[in-house]
Amino acid sequence: MKSTVGSGNREEQGGNAGKPGLRLSFSLTATCVNSPIASPRFSDLPSPLHSKDATPFSFTLKGSPRSPPSTGLLSPRKPLPKPAEVQIDLSEESRDQPEVVYPITPAQALKLYSCQLSEFERGEMTSYPHLYFLGLACSKRSPEALGSNLGFDDSHGDYIAVVGDHIQYRYEVQSLLGKGTFGLVVKAVDHRNKEVVAVKIIRNKRRFHQQGAVEVKVLQMLSQRDPEDRMGIVRLKASFLFRHHLCLVFELLSLSLYDCIRNGGFKGLSLNLIRRIAIQLIVAMRYVKANRVIHCDLKPENVLLKHTNKSGVKVIDFGSACFETERVYTYIQSRFYRAPEVILGIPYTASIDVWSLGCLLAELHTGVPLFPGDSEQDQLQCMMEVLGVPPETVLERSTRRKLFFEETGPKVVVNKKGRKRVPGSLRLENVVRSPDPSFTDFLSQCLSWDSCTRISPDSALQHPWVLSGIAQLQQAVSPV
Repeated sequence: MKSTVGSGNREEQGGNAGKPGLRLSFSLTATCVNSPIASPRFSDLPSPLHSKDATPFSFTLKGSPRSPPSTGLLSPRKPLPKPAEVQIDLSEESRDQPEVVYPITPAQALKLYSCQLSEFERGEMTSYPHLYFLGLACSKRSPEALGSNLGFDDSHGDYIAVVGDHIQYRYEVQSLLGKGTFGLVVKAVDHRNKEVVAVKIIRNKRRFHQQGAVEVKVLQMLSQRDPEDRMGIVRLKASFLFRHHLCLVFELLSLSLYDCIRNGGFKGLSLNLIRRIAIQLIVAMRYVKANRVIHCDLKPENVLLKHTNKSGVKVIDFGSACFETERVYTYIQSRFYRAPEVILGIPYTASIDVWSLGCLLAELHTGVPLFPGDSEQDQLQCMMEVLGVPPETVLERSTRRKLFFEETGPKVVVNKKGRKRVPGSLRLENVVRSPDPSFTDFLSQCLSWDSCTRISPDSALQHPWVLSGIAQLQQAVSPV
């Protein structure tokens, strides 16, 4: 069986960050039907602001619908196919051998299932003292001496995941959740801990391994310093090497904010819901910054709901993250959310995440990206069209000024649609069209050209728009 899943990308990703963007399509090869396993129900995780579950919500659409631009970059992306609902059965392999109780040893596996295992597995499993899942119902891939990584990888170095097969003789692959240049993410059952997880399998290339190691280091530190899981950062459960691939095991979350926008017809979410999400993201950003980490790729796709139909969220994908003292890459962030200092070649700080937050919140409100540039030059033109020309105090620090400016001012750029953008011709309040002026003011402080004057996470929590939302949350959870 072979299923193909579309996953279009709306904007360019920073190439040196190790994950420059998602390809438009990919495929998952399966040689057997899905195993009868489904996700168990998880208890709600605590909100960053209080210990009770996040309050239920529905996606409320506002105003008259705004159709997204007709450019292919902004067109709705095809959703991933929904995995079939199946029942949990953690004893799948024991039905033919009811006396076998997992975990088993390699010696027991060889005695009982030698004929059902590949020759490679019969040698590989001896490195694992306990085996929790063998994937016996799945046709095994035969290693190829001339194939990439003995035939386990495709030509790009991505692991060829097979539904129903195992990872590390513990995790059962259920379905594909996503794929990018970093590798792929699969939904899997952890047969040791009896839970469903997400496993990120990093591409078998040196630079991706190196960046993956940084992601592990960052997430381990953030998790250890947040034992009560209140800061809104995805939890890393484990990491290991399997068949030359670095694998990261995460808690399984729900829809992304982009999915929420798409499911609402790209018309935007209610302002009250946006504020609840914003508060959690600011708390997460304050925590990340306090630990001297820069996320470097905050966008709707990288913020997931903890549970469907609840407003609790978590920040994911630290694959481009870095420590403030160990900034390796100069070109980062997905284009629509890229801070001006990154484009202009100015040394960046954690303030770039605040810029991305402003772009993200504006998109949640309108349903479409705030600065939908079709190239790096057009991206800066989009910013100037709304915010005006950057001040000279910013431009004088730019190492790439001549790429975008002449002595008389910004270079005239015609985008792919034949449009010339005029600096200062639009106003932020007219683009966002929010009935709440305090929301527009908050966005304007996130979108300051100068990173030194851009609002900080600490100050953001004191902004009137945010404070009013915090008061509502506190009132909602206070005893009657």
